[in-house]
Amino acid sequence: MRNPLQKASVQRTITTITEKIDPHLEAGFLYFSNPIKTSYGLSGGGICRILNGQLQREDQIEETLKNELKFGSRIFDVVKKFPEHTKVKFQFEKGKPATVKTYSVPMLLQDIGRTMCDLLRNKAGNKAICQLEFFENGELELDIQGCIFTLEGEVEHPFFEIKEDAKCLYHALEGKANKLWFVFDQDSLLTQADVAFPAFAITAFQENAAIDGRLINDINTVFTYLESGEVEKVSAAMTCIKTTPSFTELVKDRYLRLLQARSNDPLISIEALPSCMLNKIDVKLLMERLSPSKHLNLAYLNRHESKVIVDFVGSMVMNSIDIEDFKRKALQTESESALLQLVDAQSRIVKVEVQKRIEECPESWMSQLYQKLLELKLEKVLFEKTLFSEANHSLVLDGFYFFLGLSGEQQIYIDIHQSEAPKIPDIIWMFRKIPRINWSQTQASSSRSPLKFSR
Repeated sequence: MRNPLQKASVQRTITTITEKIDPHLEAGFLYFSNPIKTSYGLSGGGICRILNGQLQREDQIEETLKNELKFGSRIFDVVKKFPEHTKVKFQFEKGKPATVKTYSVPMLLQDIGRTMCDLLRNKAGNKAICQLEFFENGELELDIQGCIFTLEGEVEHPFFEIKEDAKCLYHALEGKANKLWFVFDQDSLLTQADVAFPAFAITAFQENAAIDGRLINDINTVFTYLESGEVEKVSAAMTCIKTTPSFTELVKDRYLRLLQARSNDPLISIEALPSCMLNKIDVKLLMERLSPSKHLNLAYLNRHESKVIVDFVGSMVMNSIDIEDFKRKALQTESESALLQLVDAQSRIVKVEVQKRIEECPESWMSQLYQKLLELKLEKVLFEKTLFSEANHSLVLDGFYFFLGLSGEQQIYIDIHQSEAPKIPDIIWMFRKIPRINWSQTQASSSRSPLKFSR
């Protein structure tokens, strides 16, 4: 991709910004702005200077520029020309042209180090360690785990402060590092990755030694390892099931339907588990959105996220009952009472089968999520600016909707606003109570009842 700074139109915009800001600058000081192009627009970008050794935000200059610069001639209009997860440095000095450049790897590491230094100062810490893992889930996602060491002991910290800079670093390293480790100690930042970058003094981190899968002798450990998200443990569990046929069938029973849904391939084998299994970011999403409540909130999900939820919930149901057989029997019923008897029977089977899955490995994230789903008492499902087109093609879409029906004791209200229209399958006519659906600024796509009787 051509560097946007080489474009004449971008240089004209930078010149306009310089002309408008120069009268408001004080001689002898450097002013700067370091915005980041994110997945959603712009992060940061405030104008600052160093005054008396302290970073000072120049709110008055920002407000003046906002009033004097037209749309198309602002800092944002320069930054938006860059790829996502790019940090750009603007530097202004009175009477001189502005200098603009993209952040290099050393510059990003320097900013991350400064942020961690400030964090330790604010938290009265003396050392910080964090591990970052990147996932391409339709857009770049980041899982961060770490802690700060203080006089009182070790304290977990989410390190949100470095999240956007870390994504820029991933981009600057051309996506070649899937994991990074930062250790900030004695005013110095040590950076390691799953691959070495000698040019930037980034060394290779020595991961845990390989685990011998032949030594695993119980299925609970196999399940725990397969859901760990750790390459060594997943590999060991896969080695184990290849040599233990009885384990292979139990693993298929637990995971194969989900793998088929995630891959959109009904013929996929259990060997695809390492590449198709939900990752840590997916699991976090499910933990947040499936928490027991009266609402299932699907608002603002991207296409990957909405399909993760549909695939997980739908596969749980379709791993318990034959949904096509249920629909055939429902279409043969002659009355509402006969239909409700069938629905109740199938719902009981689902709950019994899911409870069995929970008891297989109670501490695993899958079992914990199943427990959350059993506890849901839905009254409302919310779609708002939800991207749902990929979920519409999930192999387990009917199972997802069947779950909505069995989890609500009352009539469910489905509110759909400014979203990619969810496909509403005819299985909704087989709920105990037909849901009420509101379409707002979204193209309606409801189906007609296929039943022999009216409801």
